This record gives sequence, structure tokens and C-alpha cells, in this order.
Amino acid sequence: MNTTTTHLDDELLLRYLDGLLTKEEGIALSERVLDEPGLARRALEMALDEPLLAKVIVQAHAARDEKKGASAPREIRRAAPHRSTTWKR
Repeated sequence: MNTTTTHLDDELLLRYLDGLLTKEEGIALSERVLDEPGLARRALEMALDEPLLAKVIVQAHAARDEKKGASAPREIRRAAPHRSTTWKR
């Protein structure tokens, strides 16, 4: 179980964002995200900056759920930033 990532992992995640991965590469990335806690953590960190990266996490969970026979994929939503409505004088 790998808990660290490399600059090559970051490049792979960025290639995903740019839509440059083949279907097979996307599937392999999804499997790695499920199997490697470090890569999953890095994907989540990057997802904070790149909302589209959350898609790979959703796809990874959907693929895992499909293998297990579940029907509904999980959905990841970004939390809305907290905005204060209190006015100070």
C-alpha cells in the first residue's frame, strides 16, 4: 500500500484534468486512487484547486461500487465558502 506520491503522479493527475488520458489510462488511474492512499489524498488536495479532478474520485468509487454490485455512484460536492452576512459599523 503506497502512501506517497511523486511529481509523475501529479503530472498524471494533471493529464487527467486536461483530458489527455486514454480510457485505459483513466481506468488505471481510478484503480490506483482506490488502492493507494497517498494518491487518493493527493487527488483530493488537487481537487480543492481543480474541481474537475473530483470527477476521477467519483469515477473510482463508481467503478468500485459497480464491481461490488451497487447501483448508485457516489457524488463529491465542494462545500460553499462561508460568507458572513453580518455588517459591522
